[in-house]
Amino acid sequence: MSWIASKLGDICDIARGGSPRPIDKFLTDDEDGINWIKIGDATRSKKYIYETKEKIKKEGISHSRFVNDGDFLLSNSMSFGRPYIMRTSGCIHDGWLVLSNYQKKLDINFFYYLLSSPVVVNQFKNLAQGSTVKNLNKELVSRVIVKIPPLPIQQKIVGRLDAIFAEIDTATAAAEANANNAESLFQSYLTDVFETDRKGWQTKKLKDITSKITDGSHNPPRGIDHSNYLMFSSKNIANDEISFESPRFLTKEDFELENKRTQVALGDVLLTIVGTIGRCAVVEDANLKITLQRSVSVIKPLDIVNSRFLMYFFLSINKFLNERARGVAQKGIYLETLRDLDINFPELREQRLVVAKLDKINFQIKNMINSYKSKVDQLDLYKQSILNKAFTGELVKD
Repeated sequence: MSWIASKLGDICDIARGGSPRPIDKFLTDDEDGINWIKIGDATRSKKYIYETKEKIKKEGISHSRFVNDGDFLLSNSMSFGRPYIMRTSGCIHDGWLVLSNYQKKLDINFFYYLLSSPVVVNQFKNLAQGSTVKNLNKELVSRVIVKIPPLPIQQKIVGRLDAIFAEIDTATAAAEANANNAESLFQSYLTDVFETDRKGWQTKKLKDITSKITDGSHNPPRGIDHSNYLMFSSKNIANDEISFESPRFLTKEDFELENKRTQVALGDVLLTIVGTIGRCAVVEDANLKITLQRSVSVIKPLDIVNSRFLMYFFLSINKFLNERARGVAQKGIYLETLRDLDINFPELREQRLVVAKLDKINFQIKNMINSYKSKVDQLDLYKQSILNKAFTGELVKD
């Protein structure tokens, strides 16, 4: 098979985007405005960019980079290197690279698979890691070496990959649907517990069964490299789980100052109230030294309510909380809204029985979801192995 090794810069044109500044002065709602292509416009599609949320004035073109239908875009930072095919035209900012004028040597779908393959992605990673700034740029992408077969072979490879990936995508969609169904199943259990009228349960305001409901710091102090004193944001709170990934570390002095507001302790319930709203967990380690940013609320239950019962109550009203979130730049739940929530609950002994039942169901559901997510991960690895074979000449023979 006649595969020719080339640098990407020799088989297509590569350029970086640019942004007219200040961008707010160039944004427009006019129908004849130019599409302003942002990273968020790509998340709705795995392969193509069809439309944009924003437009800029025509005079912004001279301060940016215009791209056409059929051009490839690569994000050059964050999750860098992911390719998208343009199915519209517009301008791109400097977070994008555009690859164009490849059509004489490359089939469009072959090029997409090639840019997505380990053969190229691994080079992206290695080149970025070896640069001063950990992202991609025109020069680094231009140096990536690829092997290109003749167009008829490219089209045969695309045909094989399309057929194999269609089966993988079907299996992936089924696994993801099963995971979503498992989550919905648990939500239905919670709804049944907390929205059904039950004999002997009483109703009170949340403020009447708690000693404190407050949020974290609105002006968090600067962090340090490492310490035993942690400041958590909403990213550290999952459903029934506290994550210690990338917390902010504080000095003892800053921690003690911030902790006067939150005073997080064993048995407290932590609820995300800004951004991603409604995730909830219980503090179950008395030795943790935690304070919070404003995206998390600490709720201190009185002795008449079980902490995990209260956590499950919040998980049961996730949709309700999100519907009542307010804000423009970033939505959030007001503390007064929390304090005025009505909660139905039985006496403590029955609460513990309810929690024991929900804990058992929660454990089973989590195992199901983890199994489905593991299946999705395995299918993705299989995809990568197929792509690797495709671009090392093992998938299609002469």
